[in-house]
Amino acid sequence: MFPDLSGKPVRLSDERSEVLMLNFWASWCEPCREEMPVLDRLYAEFRPRGLRIVGIALESREGVAAFLRKFPVGYPILVGEHGGDALAARLGNAGGGLPFSVVFDASGRVLATHLGPQTRPRLLADIEPRLAPSR
Repeated sequence: MFPDLSGKPVRLSDERSEVLMLNFWASWCEPCREEMPVLDRLYAEFRPRGLRIVGIALESREGVAAFLRKFPVGYPILVGEHGGDALAARLGNAGGGLPFSVVFDASGRVLATHLGPQTRPRLLADIEPRLAPSR
């Protein structure tokens, strides 16, 4: 469980969807900042089909809020200052590199992990086959 920017605790198990992507990042991480617009566009495009992206910032709430005032995104951001790095390690990022993304299916099974910034085509290969059909 991690707080959102208002301080409200959010349980990750409540984030059920066809596909859930957790993206571990930090505002001081240049590759993370470069990846965020790609994630933001994917979220806007595929949210109606069941994609959920949740960013987990590995820094203080104040630092995250200041960054997002300048560079807002449409997907939810949680503050992982306390415990975010441990969760990332349990999910396969023992070295602590950023950005780190984990893609889950609707049952919570890990489908893919990615260390480093990802491109749209690579992310689409993981998520699109598992999303609801276009309407």
